[in-house]
Amino acid sequence: MVRSRRILALLAVTCACLLAVSFTGRASAAQLENVIVPVSGQIFNPCNGEVVTFTGSFHLLFNITVNPNGGFHIVEQDNAIDIKGVGSDGNNYSGSEHDSLVENLTPGALNFTAEGSFAETSHGSAPNFVVDYLQHVTINADGTVTVVIDTFSEQCRG
Repeated sequence: MVRSRRILALLAVTCACLLAVSFTGRASAAQLENVIVPVSGQIFNPCNGEVVTFTGSFHLLFNITVNPNGGFHIVEQDNAIDIKGVGSDGNNYSGSEHDSLVENLTPGALNFTAEGSFAETSHGSAPNFVVDYLQHVTINADGTVTVVIDTFSEQCRG
């Protein structure tokens, strides 16, 4: 749920950036900084079975290069700002996250690499939860989607 909302927010901002720079007709670069997106939702802590309801924001940074042939190279980075949550068992948490997404869009195709980490840190005796991931996605002109998850790890700490 959280990941899908975050992805929708990233896609909306990406589309706006693409529209803003797509009318140039020649190679160009644009940078949007300090885009703040509010987030809220729930996440499951598999270390203790608790559902954590949270609120906060994401800070997004985009670098977009438009190629003369109509393609785009986009580097997106985000980090969590003031993520706070309360678990279903009453435990208080703070969250931290950093993601990096590199996209290459050419007419009819898309490929991107996403790398990130997320930490759900307890302010008490509940265990902390950390996720790290690296994945590659390709969408060919015929609509074929290929997803390769290079690494995915979950760890309970503390």
